[in-house]
Amino acid sequence: MALGAGFVRVSTGSQDEASQIKVIEGDAAERGVTIVKWFRLHGYSASHGTQEPALREVIADIARGDYSTVIVTESSRLDRRDDLDAQAEILLAIRSAGGDVVSISEPQFGRTDFAGRVVTLVAQHANAEKSKTVKRTTYRGIMMIRDNKAHHGPLPAFWATEGVRYAKQAWCEDPAAVVDLYERVAGGESLASVGRAYDLY
Repeated sequence: MALGAGFVRVSTGSQDEASQIKVIEGDAAERGVTIVKWFRLHGYSASHGTQEPALREVIADIARGDYSTVIVTESSRLDRRDDLDAQAEILLAIRSAGGDVVSISEPQFGRTDFAGRVVTLVAQHANAEKSKTVKRTTYRGIMMIRDNKAHHGPLPAFWATEGVRYAKQAWCEDPAAVVDLYERVAGGESLASVGRAYDLY
């Protein structure tokens, strides 16, 4: 059975790497790869290269013979710097050390032939550009919601929204039910009883 490492990275503290770990574990099992080491980079920005020391550790591990395969969910978890030369240097160093990179979402990634290497670099660069685009558009949407003083997130019971995407306003569609709910709780009725009365589960 081949030995490998799982490489997991999230760029912000609010993100959760658990989903990446689960996908990597499943893929490794299908490939017959035993994960002997995990790289869990929480709050590391690949666009700024803060993950590079971990990548250098991967290269050293592979050169030492600790494992030969590195598995990621997608190539942007490894690197998404604008410097393509830096990206290429890391990938070639992993290959030169005798290792392979497996990107679950990109089957051609890490292939040993020349065409595969070209695809690898292009895919990694494309992922980097996609990540930046998603970040820009998400931020723009959040700013529009903020500027419009629009509602976002889940609604409380008996409330609804009206308006277009970035300008939705919340309003109470059943004020009597809200008052009754508070009166029931203030009167000592259990939350379970109130929930049953209004079919709130």
